[in-house]
Amino acid sequence: METTRNQRFDNRRIPIDGIRFEDCTFTRTKLIYRGEAPVEFSGCTFDSCTWVFEGAANETLQFLSTLGLGLGADGQNLVTAIFESVREGTFGERLTTIPAIADAA
Repeated sequence: METTRNQRFDNRRIPIDGIRFEDCTFTRTKLIYRGEAPVEFSGCTFDSCTWVFEGAANETLQFLSTLGLGLGADGQNLVTAIFESVREGTFGERLTTIPAIADAA
């Protein structure tokens, strides 16, 4: 993974896939994530930035929207559980144990 340190990004469009940003400042920056490689941020600050999801990242968000809207309450519970596991940092561990997956099968 490429590392970028102590950089300032102002009013730019920055593809972020595959980069570890350390102690960088982003101001009015469009951060573009395509879902092609992991990204890491450490000690960075963000001011008035926009997050843009393209390619595989956008397709994943569209899929989650389809689940949430198309499977009724079970789909909404599934999407909620997925985002809870993301917030907890347990996404990979909990993915196969979310009850709504068994209910939808």
